[in-house]
Amino acid sequence: MKVSKKELYLLLALVGVIVAVCAFQFGFKKINEKTAVLRTETETLESEVKYYMAIKDNIDTYQQGIEDSTTKIAGVLNEFPVNVLSEDAFMLGRELEKNVPDTFVSSATMGANVNVYTATSHPVEPTTIPISYALYRTELSLSYTTSYEGVKDIFDYIYDHTNRMAVDNVSLSYDSTTGLLSATSMVNMYYVLGSDKQYSQQNLSGVGIGTDNIFGTIDTSK
Repeated sequence: MKVSKKELYLLLALVGVIVAVCAFQFGFKKINEKTAVLRTETETLESEVKYYMAIKDNIDTYQQGIEDSTTKIAGVLNEFPVNVLSEDAFMLGRELEKNVPDTFVSSATMGANVNVYTATSHPVEPTTIPISYALYRTELSLSYTTSYEGVKDIFDYIYDHTNRMAVDNVSLSYDSTTGLLSATSMVNMYYVLGSDKQYSQQNLSGVGIGTDNIFGTIDTSK
């Protein structure tokens, strides 16, 4: 079967069209897709470069901000003890008796320690150890008798204390025999774990070891 030159030219033209289409689909189109991906990546990198250049240009401001924040954090942590033990609760009762007139503490009962909040820093580098601070609350139930003015003085004393404390609730009843108020207060005593601060031991020099009269409310001279 003979093929004329015209048919041969048409056949070659068809082959050329097919080759061009294949080249577009598998070559030029792929190149365009890769180019688009590279363009997107380049734009992302350019944005990151601008971001880090802005940080570099303001590095002094950021460093000063870090120092100021570190100072503020240290100041806040310094206001919290690193632990609350039984002697802290008992000594608070003795402090109230010594500093608030007509106040007699009959009992101090500590409850469970409750985690209020935990804050953990994000590591700047893979080798950086995250810093974690945990705020805890210890519930202390105080039973005592005091005057009307004494109740207000007790609140002032607790909120002005060097350690962080707060009165959660209070129950009062009037004793017509003594003219005093019988009260039960729930005091939340807070402490923070994770700081470099050391626990301060209570001075128990005024409390005899083994005594059952820790608050000194009983007159043992009789």
